[in-house]
Amino acid sequence: MSTTVAQTTGDSQSATDGSLSPSEIIAEAEAHWDVSGSSILIAWALTAVSSALILLLFSWRRTKDPLIYTPRVNACAEYKKRHPDAESEGVFIPPVPIIDRAFLGWLEPIWMDFLIEVNPMNSKRVKERDKELLQLLGLDALTYLQFLRLLRWLFFAICVFVALPLTGVNYYINTQTAYGSVSSSPTSSATQAGSSNSTTGLLENLTVANISGNVLYIHVVFVYIATVLVFFFVSSHSYQHESLVKSWINLNRNEVAFRTIMVTDLEIDPCHSRQTSNGRKFKEAKMIDEVKKEVCKVIGAPPPGAKTTKVTLTHKNMGKLSKMVEEYVKKHFPRLDRRLTALLRRRKQGIYQVEYDNCWHRLGCGHSKTIESLIGDTNMKKLAIENEMALSRTHKDMEDSLPIPGTVTSAFVTFLTAKAAHEGLKICEEKIKRERKTLQILQRKPISVQLAPRSQRIEWRNLERDIKSRRNHAIMGEIALVLICFLNTIPLMAITILANLETAIQQIPDLRNLQNSSKLWKAFFTSIAGILPASIGAIFSYVLPYVMRYLSKWSGALTRGKLDEDVIRELFVFLLVSNVVIFSLLGIFYESYLTLADEFGREGKLAMWQSLGDEPAKITKAYISESSYWLSWYPVRAAVVCLELLQVPRIALKLFQIYILARTANDVKTLSEPRTFEYAIEYSHILFAMVVAFMYVPLAPLVVFCGTIYLWAASIVYSHQLKFVEDTKETDGKVWRVVLNRLLIGTTLMQLLLALTIGLKTQSFPMIMAACGPLIITAILWRHVGNRKTTGQIIGEMEDWRKEKKIVSVFEHDLLKLDWAPELHILPEDEKEFEKALDHPKYGDSLRSLLGMEIKKRRKKETKRG
Repeated sequence: MSTTVAQTTGDSQSATDGSLSPSEIIAEAEAHWDVSGSSILIAWALTAVSSALILLLFSWRRTKDPLIYTPRVNACAEYKKRHPDAESEGVFIPPVPIIDRAFLGWLEPIWMDFLIEVNPMNSKRVKERDKELLQLLGLDALTYLQFLRLLRWLFFAICVFVALPLTGVNYYINTQTAYGSVSSSPTSSATQAGSSNSTTGLLENLTVANISGNVLYIHVVFVYIATVLVFFFVSSHSYQHESLVKSWINLNRNEVAFRTIMVTDLEIDPCHSRQTSNGRKFKEAKMIDEVKKEVCKVIGAPPPGAKTTKVTLTHKNMGKLSKMVEEYVKKHFPRLDRRLTALLRRRKQGIYQVEYDNCWHRLGCGHSKTIESLIGDTNMKKLAIENEMALSRTHKDMEDSLPIPGTVTSAFVTFLTAKAAHEGLKICEEKIKRERKTLQILQRKPISVQLAPRSQRIEWRNLERDIKSRRNHAIMGEIALVLICFLNTIPLMAITILANLETAIQQIPDLRNLQNSSKLWKAFFTSIAGILPASIGAIFSYVLPYVMRYLSKWSGALTRGKLDEDVIRELFVFLLVSNVVIFSLLGIFYESYLTLADEFGREGKLAMWQSLGDEPAKITKAYISESSYWLSWYPVRAAVVCLELLQVPRIALKLFQIYILARTANDVKTLSEPRTFEYAIEYSHILFAMVVAFMYVPLAPLVVFCGTIYLWAASIVYSHQLKFVEDTKETDGKVWRVVLNRLLIGTTLMQLLLALTIGLKTQSFPMIMAACGPLIITAILWRHVGNRKTTGQIIGEMEDWRKEKKIVSVFEHDLLKLDWAPELHILPEDEKEFEKALDHPKYGDSLRSLLGMEIKKRRKKETKRG
């Protein structure tokens, strides 16, 4: 590290007394968070080698294991077969992705995208490419990839125009001028001299840790440049996103959700207050038809009619039907599938004895159930579900003349067209604004209105709860979330120790002797210090998002889009507070306090605090030096992203399930389905990496280079994963504005941290104000993002598709869809025995009834073949 300048008189005296000076206290805190340069280089070297091996192994295996590496291809093909006319009817159906089977063929589309984007004259081709991806992936997937493209090119531009020149400027100032002469005292470095090598000294010279004085105006200028780059990229991508939303609406022009308003927080009384001629008051139940008209009146919509609106109430609890469907799909149908497959295979081998449900029943212990009774029972359960669904549909058709059973808290109002729904939403929002003051006086909560999500993206159990139950769940969920977030900070203690493993080893004689015994042990401990802290952090950051998602769902999130927004906000705040504020700034002050407390026994408290002098200027060096930890954190995260291509955990699990546990064609089919991509969790990881890179743009530019490598790796990997591996539960791009706001928060933190650093180093008010100048540009950009058009506003400006719809559709509960039952898949070698089973005198009719329309489809195919 750099040699020190002359210390103050108080510092020198305390050093001779055998106690620590203020400079030494801060140096001890700085060493606590320091990661050696050798550990960083080893971490990046291991990441480069492992990533190259992963890419080569993936390129070799990706076409040989389609169940693992291309499950979405088969899923899209089957979905298209089941809905051949959906695209012409205005409903989005993803096409089947085309696989390039060359060894590195999966990289060719990524390379072509790079060539298109790197040329500024290809704006038209970029739009065409985005529309093709929109049809292939959907809006949520393309929004995620667009955000990654925004970040990778933004940070590439910051690297070229800010980080690269600023790194050279820092090195020149630190080595060639007097402005870089401020450093900490080496008197305390007796405990850490071994950990400060030439590499660490070089890394420190590339930061602003030792720089002070008016030369910091250079860093302010570079922050202005970075802020202008953010403004340019965010603005251009916002315009592109609006264009994508318009195309998406056109692809889904007949989606019922686009023509429906979801109304929540209603409190419509189920009874009329009446009064007899003699003045006696009584209550009379309202008819459902009256309640629907009241809902329309509350939101200012036309009354229900075939060509105006249709109202769907959520007063009927579908919990019983939901439980029946869940039990059938997860328990009864898989058991029948396994027993039927075993029957066909045994018949194929010539074994015709009585088939029991399992060996326990064969011995007569418990109730004995043969294959005949199992088919009959399963068929009865399916018929019960279908009868319940038919009853629910019949009830909906005849419900207008029935009394409402309870208080109505939510409803769906469907209009003839999407444009009419947006106009109705706008009228309702204006009505709520006018009535807000009156509701505040009455201490009543106003209703909430929004464009409805797709029915399969609604959390119906939360929606069917009453307002009191929803409020209780929300309170308990918040308490549990705070408790879990508090407990999750415990692993940070272990990360703190491992991040400064060298200092810990020097305090333990046995470990110190072991390290000095050979170069092999020294290399081992150096590698551990570089890799293990970030690895532990990665493991706990992987588990926490799933816990937070479950809690948010239990707390009462009504839609999947709202669930994603809540998880992104909560997880972003937690990661920022725990990893940056607690782990960095508060940790430094806490470490300084521990050192001071040890000295209170030798010096008076007042004397200690008075001797601090102008040491706040050196505190900045402690948290700037923590950038070395993030230099070792990014390679681990980049390796984890590359490992997602290979999917080692999924390979081990799926191969075991398919070849050991899977006993039927349906088991294999279920296991080969693509996994749902959790956008909220993946966004949170990307956003946190982005914020860390932003914060160190003016302070330690080398971190920006590492962050840029990570973002490019994530963009390449997830582009492939979303095309061929992961599936999407579409929310129509709800989180775009949320993630843009997080990007602006990262920009603001960059500016505030530079202002804090300049304030501590110079105590100059004009310099602090100059450092806060970029906040004005960020505020303008924040307003610009807030004024961008929402999906509803875009719908309102688009053409009216009234010609395509003459009668208003009904917004149905997701359980009332016709394709709820799982399909039975039979292997080709079992087809003959299966046909014999269909003609069996004892259970053939039950089996035909159980399979329903599948038999008709099978017979049609056979007729065409014959």
